[in-house]
Amino acid sequence: MANAISDSLLSQLSRRIADLTGMHFPQAKWRDLARAVETAAAELGFQNAEAVLKWLETSTPTKEQIGILASHLTVGETYFFRDQKSFEILEQYILPALLESRRASGQKRLRIWSAACASGEEPYSLAILLKRMLPDLQDWHITILATDINQRALQKAMDGNYSEWSFRDAPPWLKERYFNQRGSNRYEILKEIQQMVTFDYLNLTEDFYPALLNQTNAMDVIFCRNVLIYFVADQAGSVIHKFYRALTDGGWLITSPMESAHLLNSEFKAVSFEGATFYQKASGSPKPSQAEEPFTTTSTPFPPQTPAEMSESLWSYDSLSGLEPPRADETTEVPAVQVEESLSGEAEQDRYGAARSLYEQGRYAEVKANLLNASSPDDCTVQELALLARSAANEGNLAEALEWCEQAIVADKFDAGLRYLRATILQEQERVDDAIASLKRALYLNQHFALAHFALGGIARRLGRTKEAAKYFHNALGLLRDYHADDPVPEAEGLTAAGLIQLIQTMSQTATHRGG
Repeated sequence: MANAISDSLLSQLSRRIADLTGMHFPQAKWRDLARAVETAAAELGFQNAEAVLKWLETSTPTKEQIGILASHLTVGETYFFRDQKSFEILEQYILPALLESRRASGQKRLRIWSAACASGEEPYSLAILLKRMLPDLQDWHITILATDINQRALQKAMDGNYSEWSFRDAPPWLKERYFNQRGSNRYEILKEIQQMVTFDYLNLTEDFYPALLNQTNAMDVIFCRNVLIYFVADQAGSVIHKFYRALTDGGWLITSPMESAHLLNSEFKAVSFEGATFYQKASGSPKPSQAEEPFTTTSTPFPPQTPAEMSESLWSYDSLSGLEPPRADETTEVPAVQVEESLSGEAEQDRYGAARSLYEQGRYAEVKANLLNASSPDDCTVQELALLARSAANEGNLAEALEWCEQAIVADKFDAGLRYLRATILQEQERVDDAIASLKRALYLNQHFALAHFALGGIARRLGRTKEAAKYFHNALGLLRDYHADDPVPEAEGLTAAGLIQLIQTMSQTATHRGG
């Protein structure tokens, strides 16, 4: 039984759990830890907690197994509109300011992330709130990303089917307006609300973010409640810093009151409201992002009306051989960038290094100021133009990001990485056909570009094209075998080969729900 485990073994178990999940179990909670692992043992295929520990000490569990552990180690207590005060503040103060600034800028775009979303009540509550606040919702590009470490909880969230217990303390109109009753005690969320939320797996302490590749960038609001309380201090600090980088200037982090100690020395500014404290990336009210210029395109937004509507030629790997070499006039209305040779290579690297440091701290506006105050855009190197594109994308300024990327491509038409960067920006604009074409161009330039294969697999997966997704994931995994586990993957902003392999394996095993 759990009570028979020695303190020595419990100490080892606590350390190993912290390494895998970031969850902190001090000595006072070792017996709780033992009981939780004891209940997880049978599901993991072991007789008892001690056997689980021996396995953890000698093996690397899969993400599914880590999720099983996490589901037993945490209290998955959630229901619709939980902590009503937070939703009231969001509805009365935070969202109106954000929505007004976006309307004024002409950019009707909003991005919200429910980190550790459990069985989905929180992100669906956010979707319902926005549905009620936006009579012109159809004119907005709303992204609600919902992630969790527990794959079973994610599957329940994607199913969107709930019992009465999920509606305790919820307003009476909720079930009547936004759910269909299924049986005597089950309620299925309306499809139009379900399609507003994208669910996917993410381990906050282990996985890579913020990043364009998993859409954890340029967030306006991040909900992460009753999660940081489980983490060791260093890992909680690391997660908070990543959230800071993932937010746009003026963006908000919403946690539970019990987690305030973790944010005392963070980069965030604490903003007190009646009954709650939220955390803002920048002082003052949310700032409007630079307006995107309207564009016209024949691209199909995510998802297409039917998978069959996607042209097979877009997906055929063999069609790569039919692509023509890039042409000088491939991009239009973008002036060619002449890379100046007046600066020495050392001076250029110093300038780029300083800007890169700012980028890694999430100070994206300062990246632009640092590079352009020291020189004109015409003086920027291709490397600097790419950094400007990434910084603008992480601020949510997609039109500007695309412009910087196009300028970099004009300067170096044979750089496959720039085609990949362009594709990630196009995906965020929901120009999926154009993104696919850009990725195919990247593979024409470099057929061994693992990240481009991965990205095409990710698009196919979101569109329900499982065969194409499996093919591209297989190609990426084959190319990654040539890397050492700790080697950074080109263009992945620090993600290692081992990290990308794990991500592909998880994506191959887990279905994704993508809002339309």
